[in-house]
Amino acid sequence: MKALQIARRRPRPGEAGSAAAAWPRKLLTGVVAALLASGAAALAYRAATGPGAAAPPVQRKPDPQVSVTVAQRTDLPIRVLAEGHVTPLNQVDLRPEVSGTVKQVHFREGEEVRAGQLLFTLDASEAEAQLARARAGAAQAQAQVQEAVREHERSIQLGRANFISASAVDTAAGKVQSLRAVLDAANAEVQSARLAVERMRIAAPINGRAGRLNVHPGSLAQPTAQAPLVTLVQFDVMGVDFSIPEADLPALLAAASARQTRIRLQGADGSTPEGRLVLIGNAVNPATGTIDVRAEFPNKDRKLWPGAFVRVSLEAGMERGAVVLPMNTVLEGPQGRFVFVIRQDGAVKQMPVKLARMQDRMAVVEGLRGGEPVVAQGARDLRDGAHVRVVGEGPQ
Repeated sequence: MKALQIARRRPRPGEAGSAAAAWPRKLLTGVVAALLASGAAALAYRAATGPGAAAPPVQRKPDPQVSVTVAQRTDLPIRVLAEGHVTPLNQVDLRPEVSGTVKQVHFREGEEVRAGQLLFTLDASEAEAQLARARAGAAQAQAQVQEAVREHERSIQLGRANFISASAVDTAAGKVQSLRAVLDAANAEVQSARLAVERMRIAAPINGRAGRLNVHPGSLAQPTAQAPLVTLVQFDVMGVDFSIPEADLPALLAAASARQTRIRLQGADGSTPEGRLVLIGNAVNPATGTIDVRAEFPNKDRKLWPGAFVRVSLEAGMERGAVVLPMNTVLEGPQGRFVFVIRQDGAVKQMPVKLARMQDRMAVVEGLRGGEPVVAQGARDLRDGAHVRVVGEGPQ
């Protein structure tokens, strides 16, 4: 109640005016201070973010580091590396010329044979009987001719003595000619029968290595059989078939005409036997863009076997002023192959190139003059026009 009485107490004279005047002044002062503070903050924000405000400093990304090499122009042998297969230059599938039963085999499978060596003997009993009959027929015809000759000689003498007519003499002469024709036919029969007997002995036509034997004593050998008696392959000299890109064909033809080709094999044991070019194909394969080539190599040590895979190195003359680069400098994109050339201002320029061939771990290219600085390492993430910092030299 005391507190309530205090609250209800009327102000004293002069006290109410001073309190009422003090309160608005304090409130106004606070509001003005707040407005001034907020205005100052807004002005500061506008100054910091407005069009005339200074942008904050941006840190520049460092230029990528690259190593550089120089495109070299040099005289380079035209060397083409290819993969090929060994093929025999002389191979014979041995078959009988006449049918007959195999009587004897005179060699073993896988054996080296010489030309003229007897390999098979067929049963020649029937052929020998025919030869005997032919010889008998020829002997009979010979006797008849001799008798006709004697009769002709007697008829000539009798004709001179006018004991027989001239027509009888002519008849005797015609008989001699007829019997001589019969004798010629009989001798031909003898020759044919003799050949039939000789064909029962089958000899090797070439020096070579015998393969798998497909008949044995007692087998029937026929000229029309699907499998040959045996296959002989000459091993002294072997061929190698391979193909080269059609772009290298003009150089190969020019080198072959000037007898400047050089062909070597790259043996697994490090050997590099040298061979001789024997064939350049007569058509380019449109599916692969290549042309077939064949070379021959001596094979006295028997290291080359038919069907084996080999690597071939073909040199076809000299290319003057070829531009070469390390292989890793040539990149490939949607528009083809290219390199990054460093300009004088430190920026790179994407230069399209054509890859002529790969040789000795170097790329032979077209599209550069030679002497241009080319990015060797660090080119994978570059873009055309990018600035770079050279930190070293790449492989030369």
